[in-house]
Amino acid sequence: MAQVEGLNLRGSRFVVPIVVPNDLPWVYGKTRVNFALGTSDRREATLLATLKRAEWLADFEAKRSALAPSAIDAITPAREPDKPRVASWGVLRAA
Repeated sequence: MAQVEGLNLRGSRFVVPIVVPNDLPWVYGKTRVNFALGTSDRREATLLATLKRAEWLADFEAKRSALAPSAIDAITPAREPDKPRVASWGVLRAA
């Protein structure tokens, strides 16, 4: 049977810690979250812990993509408000 890192027995129930990545603790307000899995069976706890970690990893990726701005390929009339305000467009043309 596969081992899950950090799977601990607290009292008669298993818990699993999930470490929040270094770039996201301000989103969650914590650097580590412990989840009670609600079972005393190690096999079931291993499955639940794997599922819970997969959910959180997907959530981390979703938060990162929501927080990361996408690059603008071209400035079209619809994207005009996104255009930076500069004193002279000659500076941009020279680059």
